[in-house]
Amino acid sequence: MSSSDRRRYPKLKKKGLPEHKELVTQDDWYEEAVKLEDGAERWFLSDIRKTLKGYSEAMVAYERALNAENSNAEDTYNIHYNQTRLLLKIYTDYANVDGYINLLQYVNLDGLDLSSVITSIETIVTRFETVLQAYPEKVGWDFLFNTLISYYTFIESENNTSGYALISTLEHFISHFHHLINLELELLESEERSDNVDEAFEEAQFQRDNLAEQSKINLNTGGGIKTREEETAKTELALSTEAFDKEVMTDSLALGYKLVYEVMATICRTENLKDEMLLNIAQKNYLTEMLSKFVPQLDEMAANLEAHHPHNFSELVTIKKSIESLKWIYQRDLESFLKSLDNSDKEGLMSNVELLELAVETFPPEKSWEIRTHLSKTLANLQNILAKEQSDIITGRIKNKDNELSPIVFKLCDIMINRSDNELYRCMIKKAELDQHAEPHTIKEGHLKTIEILERNATTLLTNAKDIAHRSCGFSEYITDKLKRNYIFGQATLRLQMLESTSTALPEDLEDHPYYQALHSAVIRI
Repeated sequence: MSSSDRRRYPKLKKKGLPEHKELVTQDDWYEEAVKLEDGAERWFLSDIRKTLKGYSEAMVAYERALNAENSNAEDTYNIHYNQTRLLLKIYTDYANVDGYINLLQYVNLDGLDLSSVITSIETIVTRFETVLQAYPEKVGWDFLFNTLISYYTFIESENNTSGYALISTLEHFISHFHHLINLELELLESEERSDNVDEAFEEAQFQRDNLAEQSKINLNTGGGIKTREEETAKTELALSTEAFDKEVMTDSLALGYKLVYEVMATICRTENLKDEMLLNIAQKNYLTEMLSKFVPQLDEMAANLEAHHPHNFSELVTIKKSIESLKWIYQRDLESFLKSLDNSDKEGLMSNVELLELAVETFPPEKSWEIRTHLSKTLANLQNILAKEQSDIITGRIKNKDNELSPIVFKLCDIMINRSDNELYRCMIKKAELDQHAEPHTIKEGHLKTIEILERNATTLLTNAKDIAHRSCGFSEYITDKLKRNYIFGQATLRLQMLESTSTALPEDLEDHPYYQALHSAVIRI
């Protein structure tokens, strides 16, 4: 379950350095690193090469800070915090966008040494764990949240994850998750107390003058007058929690549910592979037992948060429904699974696509036509919703959303390509039925007609997706969104070239699709 909108919390900053100061101490290099990272982020929306160059220079400065003189534990922890957060940011923003797209392949990186900032998710997870072990008393909720994101990203992006890796990741996630929630609850209670103090202070402003209080002030010496330090003490507390709010707890709970979903889905996928080397029965049972204890804990936390701190919980509702549907896949109950799918909104439909694709892999082949037909309808509904959103922005019916056009175009084209792939899968099912059974002539004609329609639909969807992805999304388009649009344009083009027999090479992305495999084999024979 993709989590492209997940939060990552910002770097820890210090006061600025005087201009042209010689960099000697840890404090000097720490400030320089933060300055370089800030400079890199100014290019984030427009120039990936400059951004990565700045990030690389910042990482070098962070390393210099760790080895500089006059070091202290607080700054050393903060530097490690910034390094791990930056590595995770680069991985999810560029190397593994939406869990599967590497945008760096579309960027000219010649002449840049990015070895310090581009690394594997396994390495990033290890670095987070190393900092946690080295500074257990210093880590805060934000570092823990980023650590949990690294665990989730590992499970989401890795294929054929071993049972050992699943168990280890889930154990660490649950342990740190409880620590995170405890810290967040403390902060939430602290904020509420602070709010109550603010309300009492405001009420006091409108009370009648208290001459007794005023008489305590010595107008000659200034005694009794509150100092600036006293006035700002409460403000400093607020600054220490300025990025924290109720939404953070909702994000944390959503991340917990998403990891549950990914672990359950991974178990299903490894079972389909029937590879005991990846996941054996004992490991599956242990994972299932851990999840059976963790999910009720999540439910209780979510219920308490909703009862005492009302907020928008739509994301939690969607992911919880997805987990309930996934349980029916677990139990191999197709009828109950299809009935459980949430078709009420776009988010529910997007989740259904993932669930149905997993169901195709899990249920017996004779159920594939029913599942893929359901998937076809779901994708068609999503396409209509996204096409309307695209039209509303282009025509101006929705104002001030120009920068959202490109992400919508990407999703729309992705859905259309997915729908095309699904039509060709359905086509192969009908072709297999023709080959395996001696059907009456009228039934054969019906199958041939269905195959023709499905092939025509697939080609039309790809042609339209290619055309939509090729159109400019205006000056407000972010560079990462433009590269994602280029990626999806390339995906549509590859498929069309195969269908039109203008390419004899089978792209890696299509190696597992039986229709394109058959086309490739036919071309090779010719």
